[in-house]
Amino acid sequence: MSASVSHELNNIMTIILEKSGLMADLAWAMGNGRDLNPERVREIGDSFSRQARRGVELLKHFNHFAHSVDDPSVTFELKALVENIARLAERFAALKKLDMKTELDEAGLNIHGDPFSMRHIIFMCLEAAMAPLPPGGLITISARGAGDDALVHISAAPATETGLPRDIAVLALELARAQGAHLDVTHGADAVVMTLTIPRGAC
Repeated sequence: MSASVSHELNNIMTIILEKSGLMADLAWAMGNGRDLNPERVREIGDSFSRQARRGVELLKHFNHFAHSVDDPSVTFELKALVENIARLAERFAALKKLDMKTELDEAGLNIHGDPFSMRHIIFMCLEAAMAPLPPGGLITISARGAGDDALVHISAAPATETGLPRDIAVLALELARAQGAHLDVTHGADAVVMTLTIPRGAC
């Protein structure tokens, strides 16, 4: 995860550096009597803003991820946790040319447990779901309450003949059990769905 985030931040800083060089070139040209194109300057400024916002958002999510190891027994909001790990996993999906979407309308769904371990389990499910998909495949992540439990669904479409990588799936299952959760895999005609059932605990 650290390698992925640092690589993405390096891409952002490279773009900013290139735009800085272009601004210096425009300033030099203007100093030598050439007209300055306001639209070109505006485009460069917009690019700076986009990359800065992208970097700030990525660092915010990575900071939340890093601090999730601070306390292994806390009450946390599931929607925010899933959004956090999904955002950090986007680059892994992009490298495989996969689409990823989240369906997380239910705010205020609190869980008591280990937030880092839950992130680890969900990321391993995402990793397993992505592995067999061809370019153009779709990963969908959703979360909802179900009585005393919370459910996280990770769907991988289309369903493939190879199925999920057994080593990752088995490890995710073992980690889920260690947290008192249950992981179930359903192989449908159109998609493979991993369902993580998490006891909400004393929230």
